[in-house]
Amino acid sequence: MASVSPFVPPLLKKRMLLCSLLVRRLLTLLAVLGIGLACDSLVSEGMAADERVPAAQVSGISQKQLGQVRQWIEQLGADEFAVRERAASQLVEVGLPVLPLLREAFAETRDPEKRLRAEQLMRQLKAGDLQIKIDRFLAGNEVSFQGWEQTQGVMGDSLGVRQLFVELMVAHPEVAMSLAGTPRDQYVAMEVAVGRVETRMHEQLKAPTRADAIALLLPARDPKVPVSEAVEGLMLTVLNQAAANMLHKDVQVGGPFDEVVADWINRSSVNNRAEVLFFAQEWRLARVLPLARQTLSEASAVQSLGIAMQYIAVFGSPQDGELVAPFLEDSRVLSEQGGYGVDPVETHLQDVAMATIAMLNKVKLDAIGFEGATPHPLRGFVFEEIGFAASKSLKRNEIRQRVKKRLEGDLPSEQ
Repeated sequence: MASVSPFVPPLLKKRMLLCSLLVRRLLTLLAVLGIGLACDSLVSEGMAADERVPAAQVSGISQKQLGQVRQWIEQLGADEFAVRERAASQLVEVGLPVLPLLREAFAETRDPEKRLRAEQLMRQLKAGDLQIKIDRFLAGNEVSFQGWEQTQGVMGDSLGVRQLFVELMVAHPEVAMSLAGTPRDQYVAMEVAVGRVETRMHEQLKAPTRADAIALLLPARDPKVPVSEAVEGLMLTVLNQAAANMLHKDVQVGGPFDEVVADWINRSSVNNRAEVLFFAQEWRLARVLPLARQTLSEASAVQSLGIAMQYIAVFGSPQDGELVAPFLEDSRVLSEQGGYGVDPVETHLQDVAMATIAMLNKVKLDAIGFEGATPHPLRGFVFEEIGFAASKSLKRNEIRQRVKKRLEGDLPSEQ
């Protein structure tokens, strides 16, 4: 049986456990509702140390009950354990209306036992109220949670999205709150989440969760929120784990989640471009096509350029051939096969450009001269299947001429 607070003395651990494990985890969410749990916050909620709550301000408690409730609060500091326990139970039964009186007691008393009991009861009652709000939220009712309006605007409103948002509030409450704030708010919250995820992965050896994935992605999709290359690398690691893949395949959440992933990928840095586009190929994210086109003018790394052309081959249109055409004379080596004593087979960027233009124009690779090359369902073609040995450089030139004719409209499609 777990304790409500790590500071509860052993003798108090017996019956101060009316909240379930989920509710205790949801205590983190109290910040989302603007409820402070620190002592200073409790005192500052409209309660000066020398004030008493007027009876008229205690809603939900009759005049007849008020005296009894105050007596139970006084008994929180009683010498007898049984009396303290009985008083706490009675106050829990009354529920949220006792909160103003508990705040008053917390502010006024110097009795550590009474203060501890009052604080624990306030936490417990607020957590129970929060659970009710979450239950109503998951039932589809209008419940105000900071950050939900922004999340709904991006991902829509469904039970799956609401469940994911609750997971986000529990695991990364600062991110949920920041979504309603400025780009700086989101950046700071994202950095907190990054530290938490890295600690869990590298020190606790725990796999990233669904909440971890969305906590990193929602702020990062905003072009005004700075994202370092290191954080991009972390996001790729998280997205390649089981939890993110389950979100990708989820019937309700998969589409909206993929949109958020695509939003981030489309603003990713050029230095991580090959890895990001390779991942996007795995998930078949058609919305990343603009980034692939952009890569042809931004990147200099052959791997990034090659994968970008693969992407264009799968999702592009014949008009994209004009973007690829400048690489038809590019002899930089992308891949090489062959060992000692064997004429190595090299795939150049020009080979990738030729295969891309052929596919954009519905020309089969083997028909245009890439013997043995077969279409790949995710990548369009495999680099190693479109290379040539040095002894077959003439074959490469022949294919290039055919492709140029295709660009000029002289080569029929569907060959």
